[in-house]
Amino acid sequence: MSTKVYTGFRMTAKHFPEVLSSLGRASAQLADLAERQQNQFLALRAASFVDAVALGKASAGAGAGQSPLEAAQAELEARQAAIRRTNRRDPAVDFEAKFVLWHCRRQDSYLGLLQSELPGALNRVLGLGVARAYGYWNNTDKPDDVSVLQWSKRRLAWDECLDGRSGPSFTVEVPEPAWLTAAEVFKALPSYEQRVRVAVDEMALTAYFEAHPLDGGSAYTALSAFRQAKALEGTLAWQSVQDAQRVVTEALAPELTLSMLTTAIGQPCLQGAGA
Repeated sequence: MSTKVYTGFRMTAKHFPEVLSSLGRASAQLADLAERQQNQFLALRAASFVDAVALGKASAGAGAGQSPLEAAQAELEARQAAIRRTNRRDPAVDFEAKFVLWHCRRQDSYLGLLQSELPGALNRVLGLGVARAYGYWNNTDKPDDVSVLQWSKRRLAWDECLDGRSGPSFTVEVPEPAWLTAAEVFKALPSYEQRVRVAVDEMALTAYFEAHPLDGGSAYTALSAFRQAKALEGTLAWQSVQDAQRVVTEALAPELTLSMLTTAIGQPCLQGAGA
C-alpha cells in the first residue's frame, strides 16, 4: 500500500467535543489566512491592471466598463472556476481548506490531514497547540526526529484509517473568504517598488520571448535561461530588463489612489494614471 499523508496530524484532545472545539480554533486561523491571501491577490492584480493602462496596454485585458478591482475579481472567479472544472492546481487563487479526520482505534486518538494550498497552513494549525505533526510517507526517508519504531506505528495507524478499519472519516471545511470592500483591498496594495518589479519582469520577458520564440521548446527551459541571462551584463535578457526599467519607472504612478481601483478602465482617472 502506497501511503503519503504529508499534512497528517494528531489531535491533542482525546474527546470528540474538545476535538471539535480545537478544530474550530484552527478553522478560524485558516479563514483569516485565506482572507488575507485573497486580499493580497486582488490588490496585486488590481494594481497590475492600473499599471498596464499606464504602460499603454489598451484595456489591459479587462472587460468593457470594468474597473481594475472588478477585473481582478473577474480573473479570480475565472481561475477558481478552472480549478473546479479541471482539478488543476493554481495555488495563487485556491483559498479552500478542509480537515479530514478519523478516530484511530489502534491509538484511541483522532488523526487528521489538512487539504489546502494556503501557504504555511499546517504550521499555523500546529502552532495553536491543538495538534502535533503526524504525517507518514513511504516514498522517501522519514524525518530525522522520528524513530524507526514511531515511524512504524504511524504507518500502522494511517493504514488503519485510510482503509476504513477505523470507521468513516468526518470533515470540517474552513469558510471561504467573502469579498472585501475596495477600501480594504486598497490597504493591501503592493509598494511602488513591487509594482515596478512586476511590470519590468513582464515587459522584459515578453521582449525576450519575442526575440527567442519557443519553436516547440519547453517554456520552463526558456524561462530558466532568461533568469540566468538577465544577470549577465551585455546579454539580450539583461538589455531587455534595462530597457523595461526605463519605460516602467517613467510610466507608473508613484502612488495609487482608491479611485484608480474603482474607476472604469478607459475613464480619465486611469488614462492619467501614469502622468
